[in-house]
Amino acid sequence: MPKKPKFTAKEIEHALRESAGLQYIAAQKLKCAPSTVTNYVKRNKHLQRVVEECQQGVLDLAEGKILEKIRDGDTASIIFFLKTKGKSRGYTERQEIAGADGAPVRYVIEAPAEAESDDAWEEKNKPKTAPKPT
Repeated sequence: MPKKPKFTAKEIEHALRESAGLQYIAAQKLKCAPSTVTNYVKRNKHLQRVVEECQQGVLDLAEGKILEKIRDGDTASIIFFLKTKGKSRGYTERQEIAGADGAPVRYVIEAPAEAESDDAWEEKNKPKTAPKPT
C-alpha cells in the first residue's frame, strides 16, 4: 500500500514562498529532509513554477538594490552594472569572439595528409635551425 504524503502541495508551496524558493530552507521550515522538498518539486509542475517565480523575485529585488546604489552614485555598483549589462556597448574587460548573430565561431584545423601521427607532423614542421658558422 502506497505511503500517504506527509505534506500537501500547498504546505510545500507556502514554505517555498517564505524561503524565497530556497528548497533547503523550506525543508528546515517544514522540519523535514531537503530531499523531501526536492522530490515534491520534481514531481509537481506548479511547485516548479513557484520556485522559478521566487528566484525571479529575488533577482528583481537584487537588481532594484543595485539601481538604488547607482542612483546614489556608488562607483562600484556603476562599474558592476556596466560590466554585466553594458557588454553590448563595449563595457567589458575581455573581448568575446562570436560568429554571425552571436553564433559560435567554427574553427577548422587541417593537418598535412602525409602526417601519419602527431609526432610525424611535429617532426616535419620543426623549426629549421641555421647551420653553425665554421
